Amino acid sequence: MSNLTAVEWSGERVKVLQKFEDVCNDDDLFCVGYLIPMVQLLEVEYEQELGTKQEWNEEYFNFVDNCLEKDKVTGKDRSRILEILEETSA
Repeated sequence: MSNLTAVEWSGERVKVLQKFEDVCNDDDLFCVGYLIPMVQLLEVEYEQELGTKQEWNEEYFNFVDNCLEKDKVTGKDRSRILEILEETSA
């Protein structure tokens, strides 16, 4: 698998999340709305770095997990955000 810059990976990830957003339940809109800006923040932080899609997905998962902790997101919202993260990582 070829390496991607953060910008390339970010563009792909946002498209996947936007497609998910188009068909998701209203209950999931907050969760998807939480995840999309996280992609953009990670892109800004690591703009020129290279990595495989798997490496970027792992970095994104860790980034989101840390943000959830900082933002004190718990319970059902936290669980669903992590589920959506997994569902859209394929």
